[in-house]
Amino acid sequence: MMNSKFVGMPCDYCRWGTYREPDNGQEWHVTCDDCKAIHICYEPLPHQARFHADPTKYRMFAGGYGSGKTTTACMETIDHILSTPNGATLIGAETFPQLEATAMKEFFAIFPEELIESHNKQKNVLITKNGHTVFFRPLDDEQKARSLNLTFFWIEEANGVPYEYFVQLQTRLRNHATKHHRGILSTNPDMNWVKTEFLLKSKNIYNSDIEYQQNLDNINPNYSTHIAPTHLNTYLPPTYFEDTAQGKPEWWIRRYLEASFENKEGLVFPMYADHIVPSFDVPAHWQRRIGGDFGLNNPTGFLALATDPQTAITYVYMEHREAMQPVSYHAEVLNGWLDKLPYGVLVDMIGDAAGQQRSNVDLASVFDHYQEYGIYWTPSTKKLEDSIIKLYSYFSTGNLKIMDNCVELIAELQEYRYPERKIGDTTRNERYYERPIAQNDHLIDALRYVVAEMPDDPQMLKNESYNAQFEIVRGTLQASRLPFA
Repeated sequence: MMNSKFVGMPCDYCRWGTYREPDNGQEWHVTCDDCKAIHICYEPLPHQARFHADPTKYRMFAGGYGSGKTTTACMETIDHILSTPNGATLIGAETFPQLEATAMKEFFAIFPEELIESHNKQKNVLITKNGHTVFFRPLDDEQKARSLNLTFFWIEEANGVPYEYFVQLQTRLRNHATKHHRGILSTNPDMNWVKTEFLLKSKNIYNSDIEYQQNLDNINPNYSTHIAPTHLNTYLPPTYFEDTAQGKPEWWIRRYLEASFENKEGLVFPMYADHIVPSFDVPAHWQRRIGGDFGLNNPTGFLALATDPQTAITYVYMEHREAMQPVSYHAEVLNGWLDKLPYGVLVDMIGDAAGQQRSNVDLASVFDHYQEYGIYWTPSTKKLEDSIIKLYSYFSTGNLKIMDNCVELIAELQEYRYPERKIGDTTRNERYYERPIAQNDHLIDALRYVVAEMPDDPQMLKNESYNAQFEIVRGTLQASRLPFA
C-alpha cells in the first residue's frame, strides 16, 4: 500500500495527531486522527520532481512504458485542483473507454473522496470541496470544447488526440480563478504532432539522450518536454525492461522503452543527418540547379543546389517554403535568387510535372503563370521510386550535402518515412510499405525532381577544366587567358 510507511507518523500540520488509513480504504493518502488533515502519499522520483518544478505553461511528459507518466500527470493535475478554488480543469483522452482505463482510473484512486463535493457520473463532471470543477471528456471533436472556460487541462495519451484539439484547449484557458493557466500532455513518443508541433518547438527538452534538430525560429518559450525512459522508474521489477523488450524490434524498444522520438526505422533517407554541413558562401562559378514543388493550400517549395566542380559534391544551400501565396509572390522570391547568379551557371530548373496541367478555368498551367514572370520550368520525368533510388544513391556516396541553414528541408527529412509495420500486422499489401507517406514532403519532392535529372554517376559532375577557366575577382567571374583544356 502506498500509505503504509506514513501510517502512525506524526502529523506534519498540527504536530499533535498521527496519520491513519482513511476509512474508505484509499491507498494514496492518510488522515490525521486529530486535525483531520489529509496527506497524499506521493514521493516523486527525480524525473517526476523535475516535471513538477517546471513553471513552463505547457509541458509534455513523454515516457516509455512504466515510466510513471500517467501518475506524474495526475499528481500535477490534482495539485492544481487543490490549489485553485473555483477553477475548472479538463481531463481528456482520445476515447472515453481509454480515458476510463487510464486517467480517470488513476485520478479516482488518488484523489481523496473526502474532498469531493459531488460527482455526476452521467455528465462526467466532478466538483470538489473548494469549488473546483473537473470535466472528463473524450477528445474526439474539438468543437465540443468551445464552451469551456478552463484554468488547466491534461491530455492523456496525447499522441492519439488530434492536434486541433490541443490548439482548441489552449484557447480555453481563460478562467479568471487563476493567473497561472497550465496545460500538460502525457504520452508515449510518436512521430506525429507531439513531435513536430511540440517536442521540436520546445524551448527546453529534458533528459534526452539525443540532440534533436530544431528550427530556432519556431521555438515556443511556453513549451517544454520531459523525456522519461522506462528505467528511470526504480519502483519497477528488476527484470521489467528485459522482459518487456524480449522479442521486440529495435525501433519499438527505442520508442516505447527508451522514450526516443528519433525512430530511424522506416526513414527513407536514414543517413541524412550525416550529410548536414555548416553553411558557407557558394563560389560564384559553381553550377546551379533549382527544384520546385507547387501548391497553394499546401506549401510551394524551392531548393537551390550548387555543385563543386572539383569534388562533384552537390550542396543544397538555399530553400523557400510557404503556403497560401500566389505565383507572383513565389516568382519574386525565385527571381531574387536568379538575379544573383552569374551568367551561364544555371543548368536546370526542374519542377513537378503536374505543373504542366492546364486549369479548367483559364486553360493556363502553373508553368504558364511562372513564364509570365520570366521563369521557365522543365517538368520532372522520373517516377517516385526511381527518383528516391537516385537521391538515396547521392546521399550514400557522399555526393549530396545539405547546408544547416536549410532547416525546413532537414525537418522534412526527419519525418520522411515508409508506413510503419505494426507488430503482427499481415493485412497490408507489400506495395503499401514501399511508398513513403505523402505528408510534409514538399521540399523533398523538389529535391527529388532535380537530383533525378543529374547523372547516375556523380563523378560525371566533375569539371576541373571549367573550374580552371574562371577566377573570382571581387565577387564576379572573369575569364582567365588559359589554353583550351
